[in-house]
Amino acid sequence: MKYKNFLIRLLSLAIVAGALVGYHSAALDRQQMIQENENKIAEAKAYNESVMALENVGKESGQENGSADSQESENEKRYADGTWEGTGTGFGGEIRAAVTVENGKITGVEILSADSED
Repeated sequence: MKYKNFLIRLLSLAIVAGALVGYHSAALDRQQMIQENENKIAEAKAYNESVMALENVGKESGQENGSADSQESENEKRYADGTWEGTGTGFGGEIRAAVTVENGKITGVEILSADSED
């Protein structure tokens, strides 16, 4: 067979080209997933910053209008003593957590399940 080497090299080239196309596709998918996660993180940070800004405004106005005692009683109203369980959505799926509150303050947080998280 006169063209045996040529056909073997052509087949090898086709296999390598196919592998590169598959790798490129997987790399693009991975990059898109990374970008989506970075966007989610940026959104969460922006949300947290806005919440912290609102809390700081509330603390400043509470200190101007009254004493720290009124602020403590407000905190006690917001956080009832006990252990509270809840769920949320993480990057890998659902997360279950328990939060312990004593004297109106959070004293502990325990992750009950986060199967798809690191």
